[in-house]
Amino acid sequence: MRRAAYGLLVAEAVSVTGTRMSVVAVPWLVLQTTGDALLTGITASVEMGTLVAAKVLGGPLVDRIGLRSTSIGGDLIAGLVLGVVPLLHIAGLLDFPVLLVLVGVVGLFC
Repeated sequence: MRRAAYGLLVAEAVSVTGTRMSVVAVPWLVLQTTGDALLTGITASVEMGTLVAAKVLGGPLVDRIGLRSTSIGGDLIAGLVLGVVPLLHIAGLLDFPVLLVLVGVVGLFC
């Protein structure tokens, strides 16, 4: 029983740490690449806005699918989508509207 509890605590810590890091890192990327504080604020607002909306409206989905499935699935989707951001940036294909869509999806699934 203790082992399962420790596993749950570690998984939660990793998930929360990743979410907090993306909340800081993605707007920082926008600020570094564009130098525009307005675009940085828009990016942070989109990410946090979708995150809050998902938390408020996601209860019925969690009730239907289950807490474990939605937690694992959401983290996997958010991680994969967030992993696309540096790949598109390196390839030179990361436009600001594309970034906003990706960040919005990450916010929905975190």
